[in-house]
Amino acid sequence: MNIARIATAVAASACLVTLAGGAAQAAPTTADTPAPLQNVDAAADFDNGLAKVATQFGLAAGVGTMGGGLVGMGIGCVAGALTGGFVALPTGPIALPAAVFGCLVGASVGAGIGGALGGAMLGIPVGLSSGSAMYNTITTPNADSATGSEKDSR
Repeated sequence: MNIARIATAVAASACLVTLAGGAAQAAPTTADTPAPLQNVDAAADFDNGLAKVATQFGLAAGVGTMGGGLVGMGIGCVAGALTGGFVALPTGPIALPAAVFGCLVGASVGAGIGGALGGAMLGIPVGLSSGSAMYNTITTPNADSATGSEKDSR
C-alpha cells in the first residue's frame, strides 16, 4: 500500500520535474511562481509624501498671506485715511493728522484681514491638491517595483 502511494507521488512529481545537466529542477509555472519580494518602507513613503505636502502648503499659505497683507494694507490705508479725514474734516486743521492716523489704523486692520484671506485663498486649494497627490503617491505601487529595482532613499 505504501509503495502505491510512493509510485503515485513520483509519477505526479515527474510532470513538474525536468532534467537539465543531470540535475533535477522543478519547472516553474505561472500559478506556482510568487512575485519577487521587495523592500517596502511604508513609513518612509508616508513621511516623504507628508513632507512634500507640508512644503507646498506652507509656501502657498506664506505667499498668500504676504500678498493678501500687502493688498489689504493698501486698501486699508486708503479707506482709513478717507474715513479718518472725513470724520475730522469739520474741525479744519486736525484733518491731515486724522487722515494719517486713519491710514495707520486702516492699514493695520486691512493687513490682518487681507493676510488671513490671502493665506486661505492660496493655501486651501494647494493643500487639497498636495494632499490628493500624496494619497495617490502612497496608494499607487511605484514603477520601480515592476522592474525589480529598489528605490534610492537618499
